[in-house]
Amino acid sequence: MRKTTKSTSKKVAYLFNEGGPSSAAVLGGKGAGLVELASHGIPVPASFTITTAVARAYAQHGRLPKRSQWQINWGIEGLERESGKVFGDARNPLLVSVRSGAPVSMPGMMDTVLNLGINPEIASALALQAGARFAWDTYRRFLYMFGTVVLGVSKEKFDSVKEANFHNKEGKLDEQADGEALDGDVLREICFLYRSLIKTETGQAVPDEPRRQLDLAVEAVLKSWNSERAVTYRRLNKIPDDLGTAVNVQVMVYGNRDDESGSGVVFSRNVAVGTPGMWGEFLINAQGEDVVSGSHTPLPIASMRIWNAALFSELSGYLEKLERTRREVVDVEFTVESGKLYVLQVRAAKLTPEAAATCAVHFVWDGWRGKEEALDGVSHEQCVALQARSFEPEAFARAFAERGLGQGISASPGAVVGALVKTSAEAVREAASGRTVILVRPDTSPEDLPGMMAAAAIVTLTGG
Repeated sequence: MRKTTKSTSKKVAYLFNEGGPSSAAVLGGKGAGLVELASHGIPVPASFTITTAVARAYAQHGRLPKRSQWQINWGIEGLERESGKVFGDARNPLLVSVRSGAPVSMPGMMDTVLNLGINPEIASALALQAGARFAWDTYRRFLYMFGTVVLGVSKEKFDSVKEANFHNKEGKLDEQADGEALDGDVLREICFLYRSLIKTETGQAVPDEPRRQLDLAVEAVLKSWNSERAVTYRRLNKIPDDLGTAVNVQVMVYGNRDDESGSGVVFSRNVAVGTPGMWGEFLINAQGEDVVSGSHTPLPIASMRIWNAALFSELSGYLEKLERTRREVVDVEFTVESGKLYVLQVRAAKLTPEAAATCAVHFVWDGWRGKEEALDGVSHEQCVALQARSFEPEAFARAFAERGLGQGISASPGAVVGALVKTSAEAVREAASGRTVILVRPDTSPEDLPGMMAAAAIVTLTGG
């Protein structure tokens, strides 16, 4: 990048460690969390945050403010200094993630692009440095996310390419193929099939210039603030529309680099029932999107102790520290790259009613909160939900033995009887007619939110 020398008045971008504002209203929840993590000495990949003021200006004028352009350049220069890598340099490439970060947590409702800054030339050079499988898997992931999020190509179109080409060594379709089962030559071929698909569907080629990729991704994240699913979520959760979202640009760390790498999401307590101790999931040789998308069945976090006991202990220590200083259950996203742990995000965990009540009691016992403050942490809706019906264990076991069709991993408490529906649109339509419905999907994505809200229960075939 060319050095930026313009005045820093009217700043709308801040590096994670420069000592600027730490308010979620300015930096969004994710950006404020990164500042907090860095202040505790917890290892985080370098990042800069474009403030919520830019989102509000973009919503009003339909374009990025002029001052944001040179400040984005300045932010990239900061990431280059921190990482020792260069944006757009094939010999030593800096790749970044571009993520939303609303002031109030809206998990999964807005857009993310990973591995940005890569192109065929950089992928080829990266293949020589780090191996063909890793390089072309990284480029494949970028094309998929950039194509769907930024250019609007449907996921089904990419899935059709997957179904035609993602086969294991026995020649059978690998339903959860994510790159590690395929060699570099196959992944390279799929990348160029993805490029052709994007050109056919949009009439334009994928931009190879990293700075152009970044501009388009930032705009896509800003636009996602007003996507149907985000608006629906805000309406359901009474979140104001005028808050805007920050945009976080962060140095990529690679959970898919090798078998000493991985990604996961963990909580400082069990968010289903509230018991103390680290709880969550992770995947080896995978990026974070594989864990949160529901497209893969991850491992319980306890398995990480077997995989790498030292990292398990390090991660557990960070969660204990964050929970103690915040005085709340925390939700942490992490990545391990070749044996080194990085924390990518921290936020307050979403708890089931049972977990919220249990944690409130424990926080009083531990002296972290007074009784009134603890009670304020349990909402009226959660109190009502605590009275939801559930199966008697013995009766359920007998009934399942007689006529059970299947079982899986429970994600929340409660018992429901209803009609099965297979699409979000069908769930909305049937629920509007007064029927109780259960939405059954291969997996769920933010696009399914309307149907998820209409359904009394959700069942997925994959994920955990």
